[in-house]
Amino acid sequence: MREGGIKKYMYALLNDNNFIQWVLHPTIELENYWQKKMQEDPDLKENTLELKNLLAKVKVKEPDLAVEDKKILWERIASESIYKKRTVNLRIWWKYVASIIGAVIVLGGGYLIYEKYNRPEIDYLSILDKDVRSENLENIRLILPNKKEVAIPEVSVELIHNKAGDIQINMEQIILSEQSDIPEKEKEQFNQLIVPYGHSSSLVLSDGTKIWLNSGSRLIYPVHFASDRREIFVEGEAYLEVVKNERAPFFVKTDIWEVKVIGTSFNVCAYKGEFTQSIVLATGSVNVKNLISKEKIRLKPNQMCSYESGNDKVKIEEVEIYDHICWKYGFLHFKSERLDVVLNRLKRFYNIPLEYSDKVKKIRVSGKLDMKENIEDVFRSIALTAPIRFTRKSDQIKIDVKPLK
Repeated sequence: MREGGIKKYMYALLNDNNFIQWVLHPTIELENYWQKKMQEDPDLKENTLELKNLLAKVKVKEPDLAVEDKKILWERIASESIYKKRTVNLRIWWKYVASIIGAVIVLGGGYLIYEKYNRPEIDYLSILDKDVRSENLENIRLILPNKKEVAIPEVSVELIHNKAGDIQINMEQIILSEQSDIPEKEKEQFNQLIVPYGHSSSLVLSDGTKIWLNSGSRLIYPVHFASDRREIFVEGEAYLEVVKNERAPFFVKTDIWEVKVIGTSFNVCAYKGEFTQSIVLATGSVNVKNLISKEKIRLKPNQMCSYESGNDKVKIEEVEIYDHICWKYGFLHFKSERLDVVLNRLKRFYNIPLEYSDKVKKIRVSGKLDMKENIEDVFRSIALTAPIRFTRKSDQIKIDVKPLK
């Protein structure tokens, strides 16, 4: 098509509020409307799709954009745009793109930038169901975007998500995606998985990434990932094997960590209220940011970064990976660990109250515990090497420190 024809369609589209709304805030009605119009006019279809793809790379944001910033923006767009394959001179296209920017400034009340450079932060803490405590739940709970809750009675559960948003549970039950129940204005829709004490879960996300969740953990994840970014939120402990996708890096967020990966495997331990939270890298590499100290670290395999409550620094150390990920195989392995830390893990895993004094914090223990054994046998194993005795009363275990002789 000649330049004059391109120009005609471009300005017509830019002055069509339905077109701008279709690009910025698409709905089923707008999609049907434009599909019908493009079927009626092949030339309109060609230009509409190209202009839509161009505008989709940018996003409305706040105040004015300087001329130099517009040029930088255009250079970024031009480097990826299908327009560069045309024979039309880029200097001519710059005039059109400047018009695009100006038009959307007027319609959107802001300026355009790449979405991946300025994405609004998601308030995950507001999504968490704060009234639900993991130690009080009897079943694993899956909360869907429409707030429908699915209780899963099995102690160990595997969930598999497909790209359509449907969920398969333990290779049998299938929950069909119900996104049609969600208002169109809600752009991102999230599932929330709550794993109570005494339970565990694994799940495969729609991109193929696999996650294991330990007892007393929560996971928030989108029904569909964005094309340029994959992001989830973890409270508790999770081990991840992330599928590599350089165009869409994977982010794991907790209340104090932000972990960025391309494709790798690592463990996140971020239980709410615990003294220490940590990231342990098994394979690949990750960029870690502590949201409290603002420190940024790149971890290598067999490294752990940890943050202690009340401490302003992140600690980096070499570790044995197996010690930190064997929980997903049903074991605990520790070396010179504080006994109270071990007891907290047992309390979550077996979902049984433990009573003990602060004296146990002074005791260090080493060894391997088979969590497939009953809890009395586990405590007998601990008592072989640690100066403790335990008694069980009904549904509670009391741990006492033996007096020194």
